[in-house]
Amino acid sequence: MKPDEVQYCALEYRPSSWTEPSREVGPIIMLMLQHHDGSLQFLAPPNLWEIIEKPDRDFFEGLLPDFSVRAEFDPASLFAQAASLWLGVLVCAESGTTRTDSDLFAKLSHGFVPLSDLGAAPRRASSHPAGTRRQRKRSS
Repeated sequence: MKPDEVQYCALEYRPSSWTEPSREVGPIIMLMLQHHDGSLQFLAPPNLWEIIEKPDRDFFEGLLPDFSVRAEFDPASLFAQAASLWLGVLVCAESGTTRTDSDLFAKLSHGFVPLSDLGAAPRRASSHPAGTRRQRKRSS
């Protein structure tokens, strides 16, 4: 691969609420880029946590930090695994190699930001009204 090229994997979100296999196309929620030096970069839409349905957020809250760790230690395997995803809430919609100055790359990454810029998913509201949270008894 040349220095001005990247391998890319566009990951599509298929909500778990889709109870049957669907021909519907879900939104692309992550673009995984492998640069010529082997390093990985993750891009996502700025409204990622609005796109992901609440029942699926726990999965993604565990997956995304795992991606970051694995990208440090074995980026080639992580990229290959992502490019082969075809079941579940995250599937590979498209993968390939393109130049970073190409129209295809501009189209794929348009509006996306580094995943690290997004922060964690919004916390769920507590099921205990303010001031009524039960305290755990201390053992003596």
